[in-house]
Amino acid sequence: MIKVQHNFLDYINNIHEHIKSLEYFDCEEYYQHMEGPHTWPGKRTLCFSKIYPMLYLHIRSAIKRILVPDIDSYSDIIILSAVKNAEDQKSDWIHKDFGETILIYTGKTDLNSGTDFFAEKSDEPILSCKYVKNTALYFNGDIRHQGVNCYGTNMEDSRYTINCFLHKTL
Repeated sequence: MIKVQHNFLDYINNIHEHIKSLEYFDCEEYYQHMEGPHTWPGKRTLCFSKIYPMLYLHIRSAIKRILVPDIDSYSDIIILSAVKNAEDQKSDWIHKDFGETILIYTGKTDLNSGTDFFAEKSDEPILSCKYVKNTALYFNGDIRHQGVNCYGTNMEDSRYTINCFLHKTL
């Protein structure tokens, strides 16, 4: 299951400008703030529920209203921002997430960038979603995927996303 929703968040320009001003951490720095080992290309903020609760609630409300009406049945909802530039693209890989994932593209539209999805035993994309500002991608984390053609050279002109991870207790 992969759902694409355009015009997802109200006030996307304000949100994008604000998340650019947040503190971002690479995996090693992030590990000092959170439990467990983490690996990903680029940098991430801490969870919005801890550092920016109003934005966390704004995004969670949009998720409930538009994509996941039963969001209250999830035991853990992690919402944060991620930034990747052209250099980070070299260290990206096809991967799976745990639970369900929502990616929200917050920066200016770049049709050369986006997210590719892959069949279980193939490294050829079966679906590509272009990086269109204020678009949300909702998918089962078991689907293999990878960010493609990240761009930029610094925090001002790089690819920003809001990443949401939804987990249910088994």
